[in-house]
Amino acid sequence: MRMSRLLVQTSREAPTKVSLPGYRFLLRGGFLRPLSAGCHCFLPPGARVRRRIEAMVHQGIRALDGQEVSLPAIQPAELWSGAADHDDLMGQAVSSLRGTVPLGETDLRDLVLATSHEESLLAVARSTIQSYRQLPVVLYQVWPVFQDQRQAGAGLFGARETLVADAYSLHANQADLDRFYPQVKAEFGRIFDRCRLEVLMSAADRDDAGTVTSHSLVWPSEAGRETVVACGSCSYTTDEAIAQAGKTPPPAEDVQPMEDVETPECRTIADLARFLNVPASRTAKALFLVTSGKGGWFSRTGCGQWERSSSAPICRLHLGRKHPGFYDQGDVS
Repeated sequence: MRMSRLLVQTSREAPTKVSLPGYRFLLRGGFLRPLSAGCHCFLPPGARVRRRIEAMVHQGIRALDGQEVSLPAIQPAELWSGAADHDDLMGQAVSSLRGTVPLGETDLRDLVLATSHEESLLAVARSTIQSYRQLPVVLYQVWPVFQDQRQAGAGLFGARETLVADAYSLHANQADLDRFYPQVKAEFGRIFDRCRLEVLMSAADRDDAGTVTSHSLVWPSEAGRETVVACGSCSYTTDEAIAQAGKTPPPAEDVQPMEDVETPECRTIADLARFLNVPASRTAKALFLVTSGKGGWFSRTGCGQWERSSSAPICRLHLGRKHPGFYDQGDVS
């Protein structure tokens, strides 16, 4: 197509309220136009870019022998009634259709607008897969998802509607799942390499035994709403909520009687350790922290050599796996 025929309108300046540099370029370049906070219209250049990214996701999943399916967003409510976490799913992942979509004489109490497809895919798998010899199988789809958020995020982050690629793998046993899962992580890492984005593979969740059950591919960004903890000397990266610190236990020693010790001009732990001629691990310090948004404060006492972590904000893409039976899910949005 000739440039003169392309529907595009560039702008010299972006709106003053736009703070993210990348979002400003998208607006100025005519890639998209916002209807409201979190609602965007992708114009021909933006739609073309999004199709190219989607094509890379398709290519990556097909490299894992993934087969594309198309599952309905409108589903029977009874499909979800057998889920183990039915109450949570009905309250969060499923929205009622009553009063929103006219379906003629259909009783809307029996239908839901689902924002995930685990149950529908399992229902199809139960009726289609007849033998373990048909496993493993990888099924996936790319579809638009409505995000029920009270407050939309900045730019394209936290959009009320987003394009999601859901990939599901079914396995005959746990050993086959454990063999396949690292291949999924590696393939999605290659997708980001093609986009020239330096992402971190972060542990996202653990089971009761401490085994990591899901991972997130995270991209450090000032617009991120979540945090991860990363070690500066190794590849350990994990969600802040499940981070575990590995500290060498102090050597055993006899308890000494309490006594007052003058510490003139010792303003830091290093000064104190040097003055007392002891390692910093044998000292203690108290941190006074202010709570966010509440105006209160609290104190925390720990080993003198410990430092308060400073986690980076991130933008997150999620890869997860579950262990009931042979069912495994990867959710990339």
